[in-house]
Amino acid sequence: MILDSVKHWDANRNQYGDVIRNAIDFTLGLNVDRMDGRIDIVDQKMFVFRAEGKTEVWGNRLGECHAKHADIHIILEGAEGFGYAPASEEHHQVEDMLVEKDYALFDEIANEQRFILESGMFTVFWPGEVHRSGCSHTGEGNYVKLVVKIHESLFIPSEGMDA
Repeated sequence: MILDSVKHWDANRNQYGDVIRNAIDFTLGLNVDRMDGRIDIVDQKMFVFRAEGKTEVWGNRLGECHAKHADIHIILEGAEGFGYAPASEEHHQVEDMLVEKDYALFDEIANEQRFILESGMFTVFWPGEVHRSGCSHTGEGNYVKLVVKIHESLFIPSEGMDA
């Protein structure tokens, strides 16, 4: 998992590999007010979409993980709470769609760490990491964000963007 801010992007961008840099650079150049639907960044392997929502209290949201995709969540407006935990057999899985749709859902997440992202902040979740999004302490907030999905093959130098 990575946690950072676009405010510090110019100073920190060289800490990240080409794939993450290209994804965030691309999103920072978007006119998000006119964004409608999904935009491919790398054909079928990296795309971004805009999401809006109302937060819920932590216990009302399920955690998820992906086997084949990393996620970047960039908060544009409001604030959104997240839970995070590395892969563990102690998590209680309630749905397994990893083969069909690349996600699994969890209602109980062992050793979950919670944090709040405010406007301008972003997080990266790697394949296998469980994350719970759309949360707050009160369940009374709204958020607007960009979500970038990156297929794992892009991180392999012989196949991905680093090649």
